[in-house]
Amino acid sequence: MIRLLLLAATLASAAAQAAVDVHLSVDTHAEGGPGVQKVPPDRHDEIDATLGDTWMIVRNGGHTRFFDFAKRRQDEIDEATHTRTDFSLYSAAGFRIMELTNRRKLAQAMTAAKITQLPFDPVEAENALAIQDTPDSPLKTSVEGNAIVFMNAAHVMARESTDSTPVSPAQARMFAQLARYTWGGHPQILAALAQAGAIPATFTLSTINIGSTTTTIQATPARPSTTGPIDIAAIAPRAEADATTPVERILARGDAISAADIAASRDKVREQIAAAFADKRPLEAWLGIMEWMLSTGEPPPPLDAAQKAMIGADPSFAALSAALAPHPDKQDMQQAVERLDGLRPHAGSHGYMIDLFVANDRATLGDHRAAIVGLVAVLQAHPFIAGAYKDLGDNLLLTYEAPDAWRSWDLGRRLAPTFHNFKAVDDFEARLAAQHPEYF
Repeated sequence: MIRLLLLAATLASAAAQAAVDVHLSVDTHAEGGPGVQKVPPDRHDEIDATLGDTWMIVRNGGHTRFFDFAKRRQDEIDEATHTRTDFSLYSAAGFRIMELTNRRKLAQAMTAAKITQLPFDPVEAENALAIQDTPDSPLKTSVEGNAIVFMNAAHVMARESTDSTPVSPAQARMFAQLARYTWGGHPQILAALAQAGAIPATFTLSTINIGSTTTTIQATPARPSTTGPIDIAAIAPRAEADATTPVERILARGDAISAADIAASRDKVREQIAAAFADKRPLEAWLGIMEWMLSTGEPPPPLDAAQKAMIGADPSFAALSAALAPHPDKQDMQQAVERLDGLRPHAGSHGYMIDLFVANDRATLGDHRAAIVGLVAVLQAHPFIAGAYKDLGDNLLLTYEAPDAWRSWDLGRRLAPTFHNFKAVDDFEARLAAQHPEYF
């Protein structure tokens, strides 16, 4: 009875704490598999984590991650420069469910080709990616000594020490989120962690891709924390000059765009359209109109009869319309790219709009890397085109660069919040939240 009363008091004390601090010593060991030429060396990390109710801070050397689950955001903070990069939590779930689907399709293709060297085990894939797309049977669990063991057939997927520090349910869930976003773990294993009401002294996770990886996490007893959530608004976004890739530079540049910048850009586009009509440059005027629609998501400024007649009578407008028409045949699409290139002398100051159309044709042809290069060039010339950020995000996702894909989509939605082109992204996020609520 005394032990029960002491445990109840400990749990009540843990629940009253807004946050707890826990230090983690993490050792990672990898082993190769069939065809693996290079095995990563062993790795050791010392991590300090602060676990709140809907947030957590994870510090590893000079690198800090702040997770805000209420806002579904993650911030990577560079302590040396005291700058941040914002990411969407949707990117992790989005990438992993796509990768799980791809692995299933690859396994089907290998089975059809009678390739048996790399058998696909859906439970192991779910363990490595920390996500599942269909319910499966409960994992086998047992108690061995002072550990709860989770197994898939003969493979020990995880060991959770019964020696633990009681914490509140919300803080236990944050520890499970730390594992989910950092090391993986089968959703059933992570659900057990989240529901344990405690942080285990030792948690060992074994995942199998082609080879295997064993991660051992040793936790010091959790203690009450005086740290609160990070005030992200007080930390400047990462500067364009500090970015290391063309995509990161264009996204950092976009993050710095203010509401005043957006308004000034729209005024400039309107002025350019009016000037092009006044100087009888109909194609340039029409490209300006298209830029307006792709930048704002709004209908174009109304045209008078003379302006409509000028555009309708222009051969270059007819050539542009033909080049932008659907081209189901690959050879026709390549010819459309060539026709677009031929219109550059008539595009004037709006040549980057031709580049935008060409980049999207490259994507349709399946060359997503070339499309990314082209879209980055467009946004370097004019960083206010929301539709170009949508296209850039689409291509980044297809090249497995999900974090930057969501950064691009988020930036485009900030520039044009009501633009219908982003409905597909909104719907994708809604599906992820409904089907994988554990990520949020």
